[in-house]
Amino acid sequence: MDVQQQRNPDLPPGINQNLPPHYSHVQPQAPSNPLSVASMVLGILALASLCMIYFSPVFAGLSILFALLSKGYEKKMHGYALTGIITSSIALVLEAIIMVAMICFLFLTSEPNQFSSAFWSTYKETGEQLYGDDFDDMLKDAFGEDFDIDQYIEGGTLWLEQ
Repeated sequence: MDVQQQRNPDLPPGINQNLPPHYSHVQPQAPSNPLSVASMVLGILALASLCMIYFSPVFAGLSILFALLSKGYEKKMHGYALTGIITSSIALVLEAIIMVAMICFLFLTSEPNQFSSAFWSTYKETGEQLYGDDFDDMLKDAFGEDFDIDQYIEGGTLWLEQ
């Protein structure tokens, strides 16, 4: 017995008639590039690690690099790579805002005489106990004879004025 398939009138003439009707309108997807997937993952990690100031910019930079490398000679960038660039750019902007806010907070809240004499004397004693040498002498050996840390603590400059 010869079985003939009926032509589906809803399908255009170039579509394979052997496929079931619900599969005939599915567009083939472009294969994902591993570099674009890595770019997206690193972009998400850059956003997730904003509180770790050293890791977030590294993740964001690698994400942008992988996104650009995944494009190759194609005209359009894959969606994963585009997601990686967007998330990395957001992470870099937020990281810059956080760093500027931290620096402003540091300078606005610090006072010129923030080291108390009790703190500094304890610091010198600990250094002498650890290294067996006078801390002021070690500083003068490292920075020269005109270096005076005590004057700096009192609000002066680090080097004696000539």
